[in-house]
Amino acid sequence: MRFVHISDLHFSVNVSDFPMLRKNLVVALKMLVDDIKSIEEHLDFVTITGDLAQIGDFNSYKQLKKLLNMLSIPVYVVPGNHDDPMALGEVFNDDDVQHINGFSDYCIDVNGVQLLGINSQILGKEPGKLSELQLSWIEEKLENTNYSRHIILMHHPPFLTGFSGYDETIQLSGRIALGDIIENSSSKIIILSGHIHKPFQAV
Repeated sequence: MRFVHISDLHFSVNVSDFPMLRKNLVVALKMLVDDIKSIEEHLDFVTITGDLAQIGDFNSYKQLKKLLNMLSIPVYVVPGNHDDPMALGEVFNDDDVQHINGFSDYCIDVNGVQLLGINSQILGKEPGKLSELQLSWIEEKLENTNYSRHIILMHHPPFLTGFSGYDETIQLSGRIALGDIIENSSSKIIILSGHIHKPFQAV
């Protein structure tokens, strides 16, 4: 399996309204999509793990979706702390999405691999949270013996990243319980996340 993982685009139709955003954001995203397009015949999917838009507005999601529609492979997304889950879900709708306790968590089979999309957002807050209901749902899905591999998509990293600004606070409640679930699972599990705007990996 091959896929592209990107995160924290912070897209806006009004880039000039946000001094912290790069001025050539739209151009950079078009270049990114062109790069993905050039290799998409070798890819199974693209995933964006949160903060798709700077202020979670419907128009920005529509413009971003229009840009991503140049791709012929699936794009799976989860919300980040900057996103509006309702607007995001309306634009990036998927028939397979399951609504769990008000969160848009979903489970999709991608060529024999189980893909779990998790909303770790606390609405209006920077930190994240995994609810008990979400954790139970994740545990149930990981116990599915039809899959030996699982990919979990979430915005907030549930592990140490190597960057002190995040690791000093670990802004995700429920991460210890998630760790116990993963440790007790016999499956191979990959977690893809974003939030800290730097590349990182952990085992």
